[in-house]
Amino acid sequence: MSRLAIFGLKYPSLLQFDKNRNEAPIKANLQTLYGIAQAPSDTYLRERLDEVDPNDLRKIFTQIFSHLQRDKGLVYKCTKRVRS
Repeated sequence: MSRLAIFGLKYPSLLQFDKNRNEAPIKANLQTLYGIAQAPSDTYLRERLDEVDPNDLRKIFTQIFSHLQRDKGLVYKCTKRVRS
């Protein structure tokens, strides 16, 4: 769940998450939104992620990506007119 929290809280990197994980507002969000009492360190998360073979994720990633493309979920819509 901690790995999901990094993306859900929009951290740009594991290191940035690690630096902020013990701040009061972040700890509160982790507990409230994800049920995480104590977030693991950057090193712990990297060790867990290193165990995952990217090839194991390729099929599901391709399926999700294809679905997003088909439903135009990746299309950026500009709502503001740009003058030339």
